[in-house]
Amino acid sequence: MPQSHTSENLCDFLKGVEKDWKLGGKIEAIVTDNAENMKAAVNLGGWKHVPCFAHTLNLVVTDSLKNNSKLNEILLRCRSLVTFFKKSSKANAQLKKMAKMANLNMTALKQEVATRWNSTVIMLRSIIILSDSIAAVLSLMKRTDLLLDDEELLIIKGAVAILEPFEDATKDLSSQCYPYLSKVIPMVHLLLCSMEVYLSAISEDDNFYFVCLELLKNDLEEKLKLRFEKVEDVPSKALTITYLDPRFKKAHFKRSGSAVENSLDRELRRVKSLRITRENLPKNVPSQISLSPASIFKNLHKETVRKTNEQRRGGENSTVNNILIIKEYNDWPLLDGVDPLQWWKNRQKGGVMLPVVQIVKRYFCIPAISVPSEQIFSKAGLIISKQRNALKPENADMLIFLNKNA
Repeated sequence: MPQSHTSENLCDFLKGVEKDWKLGGKIEAIVTDNAENMKAAVNLGGWKHVPCFAHTLNLVVTDSLKNNSKLNEILLRCRSLVTFFKKSSKANAQLKKMAKMANLNMTALKQEVATRWNSTVIMLRSIIILSDSIAAVLSLMKRTDLLLDDEELLIIKGAVAILEPFEDATKDLSSQCYPYLSKVIPMVHLLLCSMEVYLSAISEDDNFYFVCLELLKNDLEEKLKLRFEKVEDVPSKALTITYLDPRFKKAHFKRSGSAVENSLDRELRRVKSLRITRENLPKNVPSQISLSPASIFKNLHKETVRKTNEQRRGGENSTVNNILIIKEYNDWPLLDGVDPLQWWKNRQKGGVMLPVVQIVKRYFCIPAISVPSEQIFSKAGLIISKQRNALKPENADMLIFLNKNA
């Protein structure tokens, strides 16, 4: 896109993509990072904007780390320590030797990467594992000025323990190509719970150690709630999708248990309205009508099954119908470890839950993150090389598409 990346230009570009791929009226939502121009472009186009969960989680952690002055001082010392070992081949060789003598699996410190917050956790964890070997090498090389004291090591261990659930959430999202949006609300809830559990195990008598970690915990909690304060609002796609995930349903909702059922009721009414509209459209009369006993029996049976299931769902009464559907779905136990799409695929063979399948098809296509699409830029760099610099834009687009989808 050669034009300036203003919200208006981005909106025009997205509309062009919508037209080229014949997606008019089919886009349920657009997932982007939290850049203001991207959010404005999506809103200008009249689409629903969904913020990338991975990017938002990254902002929560990086902002919280920046706000903790004591932890920032320790991080600066940790970076200096790692830099020393990376630049000194002698110190690095001594560290590997000491680590092997101590039968440690890790023999080198991990470098922090500025654009990846979880690399901070990886760096701190490597310092914890190699702390004894590091102390021995620094003493030998007379660089005790780089040594971390006991309080600093305690704070590092505490910070890693608090941040580990965030790291696990990031890994879980990254391990899937397009993770379901239904994971957002449960993950936020579980992250908040994990910090409460950890901090309750620390004694307030630990003075500054406790204060530093409590500040980190409180900041993470505040920013999680701030960034995801509207995730349980009814217009939020995440609310309905989470409820329709048989692994979660309403288990992680804090305030929207009845609201989501009302939302589903409205969706079911919309589905029924569309079905009635289609049924009232003039139908093409087939050129040949099969009157074989087998086909007559099959059609009569199908009609009987349809009427029976409709009666079981409340017949023509939409309110009774939807109440029965929602009640039956709520009565199912939570199913751990199942693929929600596969579970709903089995429901589309027939039965009371059949109308909900259409809603699942509509909403479960929305991913929780925009990372896979951003990875296309890296893929494009590999395809459009110096040796292939004469590729036409349309051919490059097709090659990238095939590479990511074949």
